[in-house]
Amino acid sequence: MADEKQNSKIANTEASGKERYGEHWNAAISAIARAGGVQQAQMNAMLDSPDAAGTFYGVGKAALCDQIQSIPGQNIDPDLENQYSEMRQREREQFRKRRGW
Repeated sequence: MADEKQNSKIANTEASGKERYGEHWNAAISAIARAGGVQQAQMNAMLDSPDAAGTFYGVGKAALCDQIQSIPGQNIDPDLENQYSEMRQREREQFRKRRGW
């Protein structure tokens, strides 16, 4: 029963994230995976948050930002940098739309 409830939360969060964030949802979730994922207790807390999809997206976006930070002597992955830039551009466009600009 508990597994069914957990699986339902995960499925609902996934559906909500894909609907709200489109292709950027997958980029955020992939970034979390590349960063090593989250512990079970953290995942439960994120799933129980009032905006689970927004929470996962925010964590994923922060993970993606960390992954593109310039480290001396290493090249930045252009695909990751483009994903983050597209996410931020979408956020800026949504902000301007909400403000009526």
